Amino acid sequence: MPALNTDEFMEGKTVKYVKLANGVEIPKIGYGVFQISKDDAPRCVREAIETGYRHIDTCLLYTSPSPRD
Repeated sequence: MPALNTDEFMEGKTVKYVKLANGVEIPKIGYGVFQISKDDAPRCVREAIETGYRHIDTCLLYTSPSPRD
């Protein structure tokens, strides 16, 4: 696969960020791969990056003791 020029995809787009407790900022909107098959995941993630996503969530499973506000 050819390398992506990420600057080219973000030109003219406004992205909102959230600051984490450690001070790192990440985009508010992310692309999750939870129920995407292993065979489809590489293509789907590449297409998400090409579309402009910069926050790719690859967590296998989330568990929480109670809903968060």
